[in-house]
Amino acid sequence: AGRPPVGESDLSLEVDLTKLRAVGRHNRANAAAACLLAAATSEVARDAGALSDAMASLLPPPHRMEALGEDARGVLWINDSKATNVESTIAGVGGLDGRRAVVLLGGEAKEDAAGALGMARLVPALEPHDCVVTFGASGPKIAAELRAAGLGTGDGAAG
Repeated sequence: AGRPPVGESDLSLEVDLTKLRAVGRHNRANAAAACLLAAATSEVARDAGALSDAMASLLPPPHRMEALGEDARGVLWINDSKATNVESTIAGVGGLDGRRAVVLLGGEAKEDAAGALGMARLVPALEPHDCVVTFGASGPKIAAELRAAGLGTGDGAAG
């Protein structure tokens, strides 16, 4: 007979994701999905306590929403330098769940066929943060696109 297909199961787990070292809402959603998939496919993985404990041992890939530490002012420093496109940056910055940050944007950004970077899509995710600092080869173009899209100059200025 075997186990019923996942859709017909009465599987329910409560896994504590607070020990997850990867920062951001999207990383918690990914971890929750992985726990559910593991539990749906393995009797061994149905131990919510073990899955919760395993969260502490999961490390984000280097440079992807990697929490580096918190300074004396309570500012959390995060390395997300692998976010090389606007969508990745939106997921990372937008998933900080109310934590304000100084956001660094730069390096060599990817342009579309028209030569634009698409930074206007980032503005809603950037607005709640303290400041945006742009740097590197694409820094001036990033700052110009953010300003043109309405990101304030002054507090929270791009540039």
